[in-house]
Amino acid sequence: MLMVIPKVGLPPYRPVLLLLGFLFLIGSGGCGDPISQKEVAGDSSVTSSSRDSEVFTAEQATPFVRLALDCAVQEYPNKIGHTMQSDADQGTPRSLHPAFYGCFDWHSSVHGHWLLTRFARLYPEHELAPEARGVLNSNLT
Repeated sequence: MLMVIPKVGLPPYRPVLLLLGFLFLIGSGGCGDPISQKEVAGDSSVTSSSRDSEVFTAEQATPFVRLALDCAVQEYPNKIGHTMQSDADQGTPRSLHPAFYGCFDWHSSVHGHWLLTRFARLYPEHELAPEARGVLNSNLT
């Protein structure tokens, strides 16, 4: 007997895509930038070509950056998860998390903002960099 599972209530895929974009922009070096850290430490063995092999190109990053830009300012739909002590703790996503209210939940929004920050730093001349800086300046005051 074949069972059909209804598609009602499936979670949106945007947070997953945003996380993938974040992970691909930080490259294999973790959350830091090991190349810059080595350069600061005076390690002359690090070259720009070794850095290029650790990050994606601006063209590869563009769809993820576009996703982060779109959902950074999209308040709904939103999954709010927090502990309330009283009725006063209720609020809209924007009032509860003024900087990170978009992207379905605040945690995905944090990843999106980091993706925008990293992209704007790595590719300052890209056509999406000014828009990324604008969202960051608007949300992170």
